[in-house]
Amino acid sequence: MSMLPVESEDTLAGVQLTSAVDYPGKLCSTLFLGGCNFRCPFCHNGSLVLDPRGAAISFKEVLTALHRRRGLVDVVTITGGEPTLNPSRLGRLIREIKAMGYRVKLDTNGSHPEVLADCLGELDYVALDIKNAPTVYAKTAGIWADVEKIAHSVALLAGRPHELRTTVVPGLHGPKEIAAIGRWIRAIDNGILSEAVQERLIHHPEPVERTYVLQPFRSGSGNLDPVYRTMPAFDEVALQALREAAEPFFQRVILRGMARD
Repeated sequence: MSMLPVESEDTLAGVQLTSAVDYPGKLCSTLFLGGCNFRCPFCHNGSLVLDPRGAAISFKEVLTALHRRRGLVDVVTITGGEPTLNPSRLGRLIREIKAMGYRVKLDTNGSHPEVLADCLGELDYVALDIKNAPTVYAKTAGIWADVEKIAHSVALLAGRPHELRTTVVPGLHGPKEIAAIGRWIRAIDNGILSEAVQERLIHHPEPVERTYVLQPFRSGSGNLDPVYRTMPAFDEVALQALREAAEPFFQRVILRGMARD
């Protein structure tokens, strides 16, 4: 069996120096770390999942470019793939970026709460992907996922700037699944977690405020499963129905990728 290539400690899979969509209300630069432990069939960054090296851009090149852009953007988003798969590289990258005076946002699937916990003190914002309700998580993630670890990551974000978000896909998500996600998050916020997880969390006596983002999946040549490369996304009517299913459970629900929130 051939082994997948491993991304070097000293390279990144890609960089987008200016993005208007990766940080709420801010222009930012976005860094892509290759490799992912999930296999979401609708993933539009399939190349980063299967070939973690990507463009193999050196740390030095990226940091030099960010140094030159200070004042033009003030936020850097670290995304993937799944950035928490390589804790040492992620930690180093966050420290280097923070030393330049940037704010840092992390995108994660929440499967490594111990890595997230180690980084939280230096992060300004976290976007955590909630793939689906626990009973159908594996189908959506494309592989078995430890939903208790996802729940741990969700709980860690209480009281910190963050959003929970679900990429919604026809055939995988409907109002029933979105409501089930809402009930799951509410249970997490009410402390319904295993005793082992509860012991590692800080108790928040005040109600936890959550922003929940629903975003339609994108079809195209990069989707991991060819079935999703030509599949149409939800239309606005269907997305509004998903939003209505989420609203009883979250303080704020946003439709991203739509003409209006």
